[in-house]
Amino acid sequence: MDSSQQIVLILDDDLGFVFWLGHALDESGLAAFPARSTPDAKVLLRELKFNPDLLIVNPALPGTAEFIDELRRSAVRLKVIAITQDVRQRVEPRLGAVATGPKPRGPDETSKSEWLRLIQSVLMRNANAGRMRN
Repeated sequence: MDSSQQIVLILDDDLGFVFWLGHALDESGLAAFPARSTPDAKVLLRELKFNPDLLIVNPALPGTAEFIDELRRSAVRLKVIAITQDVRQRVEPRLGAVATGPKPRGPDETSKSEWLRLIQSVLMRNANAGRMRN
């Protein structure tokens, strides 16, 4: 993993989705790491010793809000995208999600490009905010 490469942690119990999205992110030059539960994600972070730039998370998973709180203590600039079934669905404010995105209904290119566009826009906001502070 390149030290300048942005890291995305995908946390959802839908194994097909996390690998589909992880593969799309890897193809686009981002380092993507999938986890199926918050305990799995904690083990992954501890063993690989990294802080993600972006967390894509299913807020319905147990322990999600607490996990985000823990991550924010070590990764101050962490951005969060909450996975929702409907983009109009309200996300718990404590999650601090900067964006929401529905799961794709299938492995079509439209779903992939929409997700990649959403992720890039969130990460660009992160990069631009850092430049403005310097």
